Amino acid sequence: MAVCSFMVLIMLGAPAAAAAPPAVAGDSIQVATTTPPAAGTAEKGSAVEAPHSAPAPSPPPSAPPDSIVAGTAVKDSAGAAPAGGGAQAKDAPQVEHTDAEAAPPGKTPEAAIIPAAAGSLPESAAKPPKANTNGPGVKARPKGGTHPVAVQGLKSAPKTPAVARSTPSRLPPTNGAAPSVVLPHDGPSESDRVSAELERTDRFVGRAQRSFLISKNARAMKLFTSAIDFQSDSRDAYKVRQYARAERLTLAARDFADRASRMVGPPREDPDYVEHIMRRTDDALERTKDVLRNGAGRDAWHRHDELRSEQKEAWKTFKGGEIGLAYKQTLDVREGVLALLRQLQDLPVPRETAEKAIGGAQAALEQANKELGPKPNVEAVRLVRLASEYLAKARQSFQRGSYRSALLQAKVVERHAEHAVDVGRPRSS
Repeated sequence: MAVCSFMVLIMLGAPAAAAAPPAVAGDSIQVATTTPPAAGTAEKGSAVEAPHSAPAPSPPPSAPPDSIVAGTAVKDSAGAAPAGGGAQAKDAPQVEHTDAEAAPPGKTPEAAIIPAAAGSLPESAAKPPKANTNGPGVKARPKGGTHPVAVQGLKSAPKTPAVARSTPSRLPPTNGAAPSVVLPHDGPSESDRVSAELERTDRFVGRAQRSFLISKNARAMKLFTSAIDFQSDSRDAYKVRQYARAERLTLAARDFADRASRMVGPPREDPDYVEHIMRRTDDALERTKDVLRNGAGRDAWHRHDELRSEQKEAWKTFKGGEIGLAYKQTLDVREGVLALLRQLQDLPVPRETAEKAIGGAQAALEQANKELGPKPNVEAVRLVRLASEYLAKARQSFQRGSYRSALLQAKVVERHAEHAVDVGRPRSS
């Protein structure tokens, strides 16, 4: 009879327990499943729980969460398990079943007590986060026997500022433009070269200005005014770094000033022309020295030294601004050189000395033709023709091996050419 009553209770309580939800908001339920107990245990539980239950004709379709039937089912599940495996609740998780079996008797498993809302959360959210023992905020305690230098080495390892300081930090200012590359060069720069040409034209125009004002030659003054205008334009082009244009303009200004200077005064007042004459005198002294090296006496060397001193005085006069006086002094030195060469008839003349003398005579004749222009006067034409004849004789003497005659004839060519320029330049009207 008792066995039949127990079976009826199982049949009535199992659906109610299965219909109960796994979690109700605001309540905590204890869920524990155990293995089916032995027969003796089941009879004991039935004897204890039998007075609290009453047979019902049919199970209700559903029961509230806090009804007596649900509570009885929970207590029965804690004390005894149903005989069959179908009586186990389908919603009970397998993890909780395992924890209930592993828990010791008399102690509620930790996994059995869960909040009511935890059933709707994922498994990863229900578990508490693990403590991070390797985070940046956790400092590792040095073990015994270790040296603290290892920790300092880890902190000071990445030193990027040292790499940044190794790069060059000072660069030349470019003002938004690419730096220009400065290349080494042997000669002067274009700017310096053009600047020197400008200064040379300024000196030439400045020295010739007084002669133009005194002569009152209309043609010369017109050319001189054009020279000043060209020089002014050249200065403006130089300021804006148009060096090629500046050079062309200053050369044109010098050419106009030179043409104007030929129209006034004798050539002895022309600084450029006088400078050419003085350089020819220096060359004549050097050629005479070559002859003296072949066995000249003391008197000849003494005379040569006197001529060199006179030439130095002529250069001082020229640099002092007395162009006419310097011209006269250097011509006197030239005459003294010719007289000394005639005295050295017994000394041989080197071939190189005669050859250089003929080259200087040719340059003097070309300079005379340039200074005289296309229409020289009659006297200038006569002197130029005479100089050309002596130049031809000097070349013939050189071909015959008569180097002394070639040297003397070459110096005569220079003297006639200079005289032609002196008489052939137009005078002021």
